[in-house]
Amino acid sequence: MTGALHPAVVEDRFRLRAERQRAWGVGLLVAAGICWGYAAYQMFAPYETRVWSVDCSGPAVADRDGVYDAGGPYDRVARRKAALCAEGRDWPAPVTALLIGAPLAAVGASLRTAGSVALALRAHAAELDRAGR
Repeated sequence: MTGALHPAVVEDRFRLRAERQRAWGVGLLVAAGICWGYAAYQMFAPYETRVWSVDCSGPAVADRDGVYDAGGPYDRVARRKAALCAEGRDWPAPVTALLIGAPLAAVGASLRTAGSVALALRAHAAELDRAGR
């Protein structure tokens, strides 16, 4: 015997593979969303420096008044605070999260799309078979 499978078994295996592909795609998209959420939190959330306990706003919404002005004691204080805040933010972590999240999203979207298209085409073929009978 050649080991030929019943068409229903082949159909079930195909659907199972396509559904598994879609599930992996969704899982990778969720992982990418978590990475992007972490990076967004790092950009917008206020924080405190470890060394001098300076309260800093998130880099995306930071107040830059006086940082680039010349002269005056206030300007020196503002520049020093801005320097402490810049030193206090750990940039490799959110950048790494973005770099990890981008390929996760690309692969996840591809897997989700491929699985959905495979199931939709299989359903279309089944409808054509029923219509042809």
